[in-house]
Amino acid sequence: MKSFTIESGRVNNMLKIERKVMRYENPETGLEVNHYALIAHEAKYKVLLSHPNLFLYSSSRSSIKTSSRYSNVISMFYRFISTQEKFKKHRASQYHAISDNSDIKRWQVSRQVARVAKQSTKPSSETIYEDAKIILFFFIGSILMAI
Repeated sequence: MKSFTIESGRVNNMLKIERKVMRYENPETGLEVNHYALIAHEAKYKVLLSHPNLFLYSSSRSSIKTSSRYSNVISMFYRFISTQEKFKKHRASQYHAISDNSDIKRWQVSRQVARVAKQSTKPSSETIYEDAKIILFFFIGSILMAI
């Protein structure tokens, strides 16, 4: 197995993720589909993140606002875990297979700590909790897709 270092495509040692609205005709139903897609910038490449994008398709294709929210939350989580030692030697396309509940908990705590440091009321504890639930549903969906 080749080892590699992902440096370009990172801002402040954090993975850069682009969010784009995808509009296309579903070949199975013939209906137009609209949802956000996540694209990771790794080294010289732009990589569509298959697992998050399949989740966004299945969970939010009926509402572009929901898709925007979910894609933003997944993007925030992926950017956070990209800074963690456990993920530094892995591509973003592998994050769904490596992440666990402790990563979600660390993300929640880091958001609370940042909020307190800024002496801000946002994001609220409720928002942080709701965002973590979106990530948990994403991982449950990833497990179900693998079965």
